[in-house]
Amino acid sequence: MRRSMLRLMVCMLCLALACPAALASAVAVPQDTVPTPLPTPFVGTPSPEDYLGPTHMPFGWIQAGPVGFDGDDLTIEERSSLIHQLQVANLQESVKDFPVVAGQDSSRDKPIFIGQMARFLQQHTPLDAPQEAIVRINMMLESVVRGAEGAQLVTEMNAYNQPAPEGKEYVVATFQITIESEDPNIVVPFTMYEFEVVSANGKVLQYAFITDDLSTLSLYSGGNGTMRVTALVDEGQQVLLRYRKAVWFSTLTK
Repeated sequence: MRRSMLRLMVCMLCLALACPAALASAVAVPQDTVPTPLPTPFVGTPSPEDYLGPTHMPFGWIQAGPVGFDGDDLTIEERSSLIHQLQVANLQESVKDFPVVAGQDSSRDKPIFIGQMARFLQQHTPLDAPQEAIVRINMMLESVVRGAEGAQLVTEMNAYNQPAPEGKEYVVATFQITIESEDPNIVVPFTMYEFEVVSANGKVLQYAFITDDLSTLSLYSGGNGTMRVTALVDEGQQVLLRYRKAVWFSTLTK
């Protein structure tokens, strides 16, 4: 009887000692399990606590980070600012793969070639604002066509454009332009008349006065567009293009 009681007490003691250890091991969190940190949100977005929620973008939301957040929670100014930031970020992403050249460092004997991105600052005075603004211009001479191909392009622009005179040919230069500004409300105009067409021996040549929908362009910050400059030159004559008496472009590839 005493031996049975002793065995029972030993069993109960072992059970009492074993249960807490088993319970602890069952609920213990592995030491290497840590919460996955959230990616850093885009500049200007709310803090993570403000936009944690669905991982898909509901209708009417703006994609501004790893997840969406409700655009209705923003003021009109905050929303416009965020859209502007996203436009500039997309613009910078789209031009980063092109060889970038400081436009202000170009010259007549060191021009920027076809396919190179000229980047430079430009002062701009809006008509509806009393003070000047500084905008960053990204300008690339994308292509140059001349001869029969240039004549065909000029005809396609408008059926009323006249053929080049005897001994002359059209040179059509196509530019890709993007701009960045701290003020998203500033619009910058570009026209073909801001370019000089200069011969290899230094003579400023005449414009080709034709009808072309791409001879002018206006952009807000974060915008991009295409414009053309068309000149009438002697057949086979090599020329340079000079934008605002500051940035020189060659009509040749490097």
